[in-house]
Amino acid sequence: MSLILALETSGNDFSVALIKDKHIIAFEAFDGERRQEQLLMPAVESLLASCNIQPSALDAIAAGSGPGSYTGLRIGMAYASGFSFAKGIPLIPVGTLENIAFQLLENCTEATAALVSMEARKEEFYLAAWDRNFHKVLLEPACHRLQDIPGLLHGFPSGQTLACNTGGEFSCNHLPEGTKVIVGDAKADARVVAMRASQKWQEGDFSALQSNEPDYLKPVYISVKK
Repeated sequence: MSLILALETSGNDFSVALIKDKHIIAFEAFDGERRQEQLLMPAVESLLASCNIQPSALDAIAAGSGPGSYTGLRIGMAYASGFSFAKGIPLIPVGTLENIAFQLLENCTEATAALVSMEARKEEFYLAAWDRNFHKVLLEPACHRLQDIPGLLHGFPSGQTLACNTGGEFSCNHLPEGTKVIVGDAKADARVVAMRASQKWQEGDFSALQSNEPDYLKPVYISVKK
């Protein structure tokens, strides 16, 4: 049995969710307009109050760990780390690519694996792949140059049925012959963070207490206005 609070702040919008024993019991999504720093704490407090749950009752907190918006990720992970430390409960990170892969596999029951691609600007792309049960990472989450992707996927296991996200179809053109591709739409969501965190909790896939940095998967460059 577990009660987990989940946050997803990797984009301009954000969402929060509560999961109890593998069942989502509350969820709210917000048009953050890059204002997560103002809205996140009241959103969490409101969600807990709506379910009459005290923070002390939580077994863990989960947070979307990226890649994504630098500001959104910093705010979400900082809040989750502080909450984890203050309450003495685990922090379970769930990556954005992992979040999308989970949705693709849930929506495509015939797929044996998921291949997720996200634009990272400057002709670079985030890329990752998992098998259906997330027991095997077929392609570690990383940022790659566009010209390197054909070589990465050339040696991908053949004969599979792959679920691929909308916008990442170009990657599928470089897969081995005989691979069946099914394209679906998915967006990072706190409910999926909650469900993946619940699975990891059951499998003991977390540290007793964690202070995590976001997974940007590429160097962060901060420019200063002149």
